[in-house]
Amino acid sequence: MGLQGILLYTGRAMAFALCIGILWFFKELVVNTGKLNFLNRRFCLELVFVCYIAALVQIIVIRDFTSFFSFWERAHSLSSIQFIPLKTTLAEVKNGLWPFLYHVVGNMIWFVPFGALAPALLPYLRKFFVFLVFAVCCSLCLEILQWTFVTGISDVDDILLNALGAAAGWPFWRTAYSKIVKTDSK
Repeated sequence: MGLQGILLYTGRAMAFALCIGILWFFKELVVNTGKLNFLNRRFCLELVFVCYIAALVQIIVIRDFTSFFSFWERAHSLSSIQFIPLKTTLAEVKNGLWPFLYHVVGNMIWFVPFGALAPALLPYLRKFFVFLVFAVCCSLCLEILQWTFVTGISDVDDILLNALGAAAGWPFWRTAYSKIVKTDSK
């Protein structure tokens, strides 16, 4: 996929995320009977996380809406899943620099925000190993949905690279958290 395709997918994901974010915002407004504190750090983090997850689902699972709604028309089997670790990644090396970077960096970069946001919102994810297992499980769920709706190729490399991306985002949370704790204690 070229730069134009990447921008199209990103724009579509952002539009979808914005719609979901607006719906979530109004849901919170109704549930909290209009008593939302828009400057509350947790509320802002939750809104960003909801939008981020919506964008992730749009990029990985929904993709273009035509294939999402026609999944029952196309047959697929377990043989369509790539179970061999690093097979796709090594094949992309042979295809050239751009396909390799698109595959590796693309799969990692989309999960960096997960590493920064999830532990900030879910305290039980503040231990790195627990967080990493959770990130792998979330990536696995997205790959299963992708296979179920036949919107892409489910691949174990995607799970590994997504986990690496989430792990790369985790230090951002640690750094921000330590600064917030220091600021709040003053």
